[in-house]
Amino acid sequence: MQHEERLWLIALLLLTILVRLPFLGLQALVLDEALYAGIIDETIAHPQAIPHYLGQEVAWRPPLFFFAYAPFADALLKSGLQTEVAYRLPSAILGTINVLLVYLFARRLWGRDVAFAASALFSGSGLVIYVNSTVLADTLLLTFIMLAMNFYVLGQQERRLFLAAGVFAACAFLVKTVVALIIPVLAVSYFATRERGALLDKYFIASFFILALAAGGYFLAFEDRQAIVDEYLHNATDKLPSADAGGALERLMRSAIPFVALSFYMVGFYVSGAWQLRGDYFVLAWLAMGIFALFGGQWMPWYFMPIAPMLSVCAGHLFAKGGLNVLGKAVIAACIVAMVGSTYWVMSSLDFGANGERDAGIYLAGKENVLVAGSYSPSVVFYKNHFDGKGGRGLCWSIPGEGSNITNPEYMVRVAQDYAGLNSTKLTDIFWRKAEFGLPCSFASFKYISVKRADVSGLLENGYIAEKEFENNVTVLRRIQAA
Repeated sequence: MQHEERLWLIALLLLTILVRLPFLGLQALVLDEALYAGIIDETIAHPQAIPHYLGQEVAWRPPLFFFAYAPFADALLKSGLQTEVAYRLPSAILGTINVLLVYLFARRLWGRDVAFAASALFSGSGLVIYVNSTVLADTLLLTFIMLAMNFYVLGQQERRLFLAAGVFAACAFLVKTVVALIIPVLAVSYFATRERGALLDKYFIASFFILALAAGGYFLAFEDRQAIVDEYLHNATDKLPSADAGGALERLMRSAIPFVALSFYMVGFYVSGAWQLRGDYFVLAWLAMGIFALFGGQWMPWYFMPIAPMLSVCAGHLFAKGGLNVLGKAVIAACIVAMVGSTYWVMSSLDFGANGERDAGIYLAGKENVLVAGSYSPSVVFYKNHFDGKGGRGLCWSIPGEGSNITNPEYMVRVAQDYAGLNSTKLTDIFWRKAEFGLPCSFASFKYISVKRADVSGLLENGYIAEKEFENNVTVLRRIQAA
């Protein structure tokens, strides 16, 4: 690598991290981010082989993501950084590393000019910036995918490096389970189109066994085997294309809209570049993995992260196939500026619904006998527990099940007066079984109730007053007399 190339690469990496910093504190931790931040807190306090949330084993994500983020989040929180920034900054750093890995991968296969264009476009992609600004596992997942693919390519010169690729594939599994299976598919397609003899190499085959051992070990580590079975049966299969044409079209639209919203400047370049590379079946195999994102990533653009490097390569190849001239660089720079600007506007303008939950959670911190109820509101739970400090003061959490009518005034009265009678006490049931959930707790009655988007008129007639209201229809009620 020449001196000029190194300087350019350093400049790109610095720009990458600097561009991401303004995004980190724009919004409160929302939905899955709040769940994962809560698990990170529990990992900091009590590291365990299987992630725990509110004291229960959960199979939502394997442990490596939480182990990787926990020490950094702990140190950053102690340094006094804003809470959201402390949890999201590791993603921004890993996102910067991913730009380097995309550059190295593209350079080995398509040369310096394509690598320059691809890594720059990847760095400035609205989709990638968004995911790099969240407490989600997908940035770390992509780090291990790209490490594995770089080492598979290096294995063409030194076969034993296939074992390192297998280790990184295993790490990818321990970040996001079955999504890591993209790596064997890509490795096989790469060597099937470039060096078929490698497919029977003992180190190449052994690399897949390493991944299988990680998967088996993770499954066996669970005490609650039903939790991991549900994760595979429901979560993984939900990502498969639907046989129902109407349902499939609806899922496709829900997945495509956020992707296009974050990448609309680039969609034409992605398609044109892919058309130029249509004779490379390895490229097509990688892009084909997007079918799972299209049918499974409803309103979740991070599902497109595994194919983002190859989309960037396609666009980079379009700009640089005959050498990267001044016009090509200018167009790339203009695309990046447009994507960064529009992404910042989208992320700062959209109301993700968590700011009110955050404020309610902070308001409730330090208070006892608290119930969080109404619509699903994990951010209230996270911020209360987090600002309660180590050990916390505890809370109860009710989540409506399928068919629960939270607009009925009697619903909230029943939850408050008969909390112990809720159907399920297992966190794993709230997503896959749609059961009405009540977190086990020791409170017989509640002094404070945080309610989101539910009718509280029944509570107001049974001894509670609305003490404080927050954004997104979040209300904190306080008991003033026995019901």
